[in-house]
Amino acid sequence: TILRSAEGLPNASSSSIVDTINEDMQLGGGSVLLSSATPLDLAMLLHFLAERTSDDSSLVVNLVNALKLRAPELDNVSYPIALTSLAKIPSSEEARESVLGQLSQVIPSMTGAQLAQTYEGLQEMGAIDEDNAERILTSFLSITSGSEARDWARLMVAVARARPQDLPHLVECAQPLISDAQWGSARELVE
Repeated sequence: TILRSAEGLPNASSSSIVDTINEDMQLGGGSVLLSSATPLDLAMLLHFLAERTSDDSSLVVNLVNALKLRAPELDNVSYPIALTSLAKIPSSEEARESVLGQLSQVIPSMTGAQLAQTYEGLQEMGAIDEDNAERILTSFLSITSGSEARDWARLMVAVARARPQDLPHLVECAQPLISDAQWGSARELVE
């Protein structure tokens, strides 16, 4: 809850939260926090800390290792957060591999927003290949009725950056479902 409320705060305002988390980890050796945390807790902590502390801090290293071990427990909610967090940490190769290994298991239960965020994370990681791109796009297109315009826009921007060859089909599918007003700035980026 604290992390959710701190999202979007300037770094100066959130630094005391980082200090508190660091202190708690040091006092308990990190074991209590890490053992009682759910995969979603771990992913959110890492997401919060990834841009607020150094990659080699003991806290980030512990969280990355914990996510690596608990990758099989990631679900449709925690997976995209874990993926986008690890994408910001260049030294997390082993954890990335563990998390990427779960991709096909979690995709079927994802919403449009989660699929778009997952594609973004893969794109940031440089891990988009034909197989996982096709998996995500196929799943996204199968639930188009439940996808909001912003999910389409978010996905199309990520696709434009990673695999522009997939864009024409995606735009063709999106056009009847998105009004001119809903396209917004995504149209310029995609074009």
